[in-house]
Amino acid sequence: MMKKILIATGILLMLLIVAAVFVPLIYKDKIAAKAKEGINKSVNATVNFSSADLTIIKSFPNITFCMNDFVITGIREFEGDTLTYIKALDVKLNLWDVIGGSQMKIKSVSLQNPFINILVLKDGKANYDIMKEDTSAATPSSSNFKMQLQSYSASDVRIIYDDQSLGFKMTIENAAHDGQGDFTQDFFTLSTATAASGVNIWYGGVKYISQAKAVLTADLDIDMKNYKYTFKENQLLLNELPISVDGWVAMPKEDIDMDLKWAVKQSDFKYLVSLIPGAYTKDFKDLKSSGKIAMNGYVKGTYGENKMPAFGVTVKIDNGMFKYPSLPSAVNNVNVDLNVTNPDGVTDHTVIDLNKLHVELGSEPFDARLHVTTPVSDANIDGALKGTVNLANIKNFIPQEQGTEFNGIVKADVTMKGRYSSIEKKQYENFDAAGTLRLSGMNYKSADYPLTTINNLLLTFNPKNVTLNQLAAKVGRSDFNASGSIDDLLGYYLKDELLRGNFILTSSVLDVNELMSGKSTGATPPDTSSLTVLEVPSNIDFTMSSVIGKIYYDNLQLENLKGVIQIKEQVIDLSGLFFNMLNGNVAMSGSYSAKDTRKPSFNFDMALNNFDIQQSFKTFSTAKALAPIAERCSGSYSTFMVISGQLDQHMQPVMNSLTGNGKLTSKRVQVNNFEPLNQLASALKMDEYKKLDVQDLNLSYEFENGRVKVKPFTNFWQGASATVSGSSGFDQTIDYTINLAIPKSKIPSAAQSAFNTAFAKANSAIGSNIQLPDPVKVNVLLGGTISNPTVKTDLAAQGQALVETAKEAVEQQVVATVEKGKEEARAQADKIMADAQKQSQQILDAAKVQADALKKQGYAAADSMVKKATNPIAKVAAQEAAKKAKQETDKQVQKILDDASKKSQQVLADAKQQSDDLLK
Repeated sequence: MMKKILIATGILLMLLIVAAVFVPLIYKDKIAAKAKEGINKSVNATVNFSSADLTIIKSFPNITFCMNDFVITGIREFEGDTLTYIKALDVKLNLWDVIGGSQMKIKSVSLQNPFINILVLKDGKANYDIMKEDTSAATPSSSNFKMQLQSYSASDVRIIYDDQSLGFKMTIENAAHDGQGDFTQDFFTLSTATAASGVNIWYGGVKYISQAKAVLTADLDIDMKNYKYTFKENQLLLNELPISVDGWVAMPKEDIDMDLKWAVKQSDFKYLVSLIPGAYTKDFKDLKSSGKIAMNGYVKGTYGENKMPAFGVTVKIDNGMFKYPSLPSAVNNVNVDLNVTNPDGVTDHTVIDLNKLHVELGSEPFDARLHVTTPVSDANIDGALKGTVNLANIKNFIPQEQGTEFNGIVKADVTMKGRYSSIEKKQYENFDAAGTLRLSGMNYKSADYPLTTINNLLLTFNPKNVTLNQLAAKVGRSDFNASGSIDDLLGYYLKDELLRGNFILTSSVLDVNELMSGKSTGATPPDTSSLTVLEVPSNIDFTMSSVIGKIYYDNLQLENLKGVIQIKEQVIDLSGLFFNMLNGNVAMSGSYSAKDTRKPSFNFDMALNNFDIQQSFKTFSTAKALAPIAERCSGSYSTFMVISGQLDQHMQPVMNSLTGNGKLTSKRVQVNNFEPLNQLASALKMDEYKKLDVQDLNLSYEFENGRVKVKPFTNFWQGASATVSGSSGFDQTIDYTINLAIPKSKIPSAAQSAFNTAFAKANSAIGSNIQLPDPVKVNVLLGGTISNPTVKTDLAAQGQALVETAKEAVEQQVVATVEKGKEEARAQADKIMADAQKQSQQILDAAKVQADALKKQGYAAADSMVKKATNPIAKVAAQEAAKKAKQETDKQVQKILDDASKKSQQVLADAKQQSDDLLK
């Protein structure tokens, strides 16, 4: 009997081992397919994962399904945005459900390295609102999965929550979270534990909490039937500040009901000090402090699309003091009395009452007070700010990171009292606003940020506006000098109304690379991957008349910039800008738009004069796509260009989005070792085409859908007439037609041999003995790519055609000889002259049409610069740029007319010579 039991047990163990090995292999694809199908059916988003694995050994009798590189990306307005990325997502399932069940019960979930990116747009649309409408009542078997969670966990978590509708942003880094509870029950307790080493909170663009450590332990009573969540025992520790939360949140329908209270559980001032940026260091435990704090608040009511709950916040600090033993001075007499109340959720019923804010930094007092009622309908304000802060003394109170330097004097004495409606109605006498804010002698430097200097900043407050009397500053190697005024400052802060400003800005050096990256660039070309999208505020209207000596952006260096810059509605508009670069000068107008920061765009009209070809190719990334031949060219050029397109997240052009057109001219261009021309030279046995010297180049072009189209233009290549047209792609493909008329004297013996061979074949076919004509006309097709071109010519066909033409000419000549009619010869000579006169006039007429069109286009572009200028300083700069543009246009017009005159006279001279020869 025992032997049978042992045999049966062995067989069972063997079967279990075999199952542990082969079941994952058999059912892996089945589970992966069901997972993707089930998830994507239930969400308005795209869900995917790179691979899936199954294991049974470590979780028997359950099975663990692991999805690697699990990602959720948005659609529609959130297309391309990542909502969630999880390096590894482990889901524990019941083994027998996998083998035979129609539903798979999820026992636990584990997340490794998850990134959660929550975004709420200004209109309230949220990227996390992806769940489709629940249709389970109509189709009860619509899902292949059922939640029977007992536990879940997440490690190395990173979270970004950006609510643009509230101006609130929070980031959480290096977090870990786990929860335990029986999700199969209608009512259960969920026990959670969370820890994070970096919590940051911004509100209204101001950072209130920086890199705080957070530890949260919380038990919640979960009522699944009523979607109600009640806080039980819990504590949140921000650095050393302990906060408790009591109450509940319920979501029975679309709206959210809540009754929550929070409070700081300790009354010692020291715990609040731990949240001051830079104060929470390894020496914090030795901090000496005194004083009491009381901080609490509540939220009670219903939150919905058109509803807000009541809320209140109280912050009181009495006689606060702290001092680090290693530092010489203390912060004394910190007293704060702040109450923010809203009794019913009506935003206009909010009352902000900062009765007192007093702090003494050493011996320097700083005081503030503020009382605001009816902030939405008609803000009633009574506030004051007064004090002096010596920034150099901060190191005496708060430990600074090594390499940090900070000094300067801040003096503030500002008062305001009255209703905002008085300002709206321009009844400035009914609103009291006066005082100044001055910052002088400020220097700030840290290991991560370049030296920032503000020699002087003076703001003067009055009921109408805030006057920027003077700003003299320097950030890294960029310097700024500005003055101007700011209007509607209160409306901007109270009602998010448009903030208007007019400024005059001068600078000798402006290093945009350094300002955007926060890193000194010096003479080293910047890494464009460190550049990010330049965001432009939506509710400001600033106009800056600018004069800047040098600007460094990407790998560009601009000099002597003059013009007007307007920032409005998330668009930077550049009117009548004029500057020098690459040994030439630029006149331009246009705009940069950041209305969609995922796809910023630009639109510019530019006149580039006397630019170096090689420097342009090395400097502009677009040149490599628009004109790949430029890599093998030397010389200078001018162009008028209209261009628009999109930029990527590193402020680089998205090449296939570019559209535009223009005209390019050059007095002389030398082309050397360009592979398509090398292949053409080989096909024609004319090595001189490997190196061209092209003069008086004038061509028109347009580009869209990734291709540059060149309109037909005629030029001379090594003495031969060449008419070129076609296109090239941003992918380096080419498709060009070249019609050559090569003088016989320019054809070397090797090439003549090739041509004669073609003619010999034609002569043999018709029994003639026609020789090589002068000039020789050859049609060339260039295809393939820049690096691997193809060349096709029509030499044989051209030879046959020329033989036929010559044969007809011989027959006509015989007839003319027999008739011996001098009258006919004279008539022919007259016709030659008449045709020449007609051709000459056509050349002159065509030149005039081209010149008139060019002049009209150039003058219109120049006049547009002046019209777009919005103030006297900008208009002067625009007029100067327009004058130069018109002068350049006049030169081009005169050249067209002169060239036409020369060509016209040559036609008449050639006809005269031909006529004389005929009469002889």
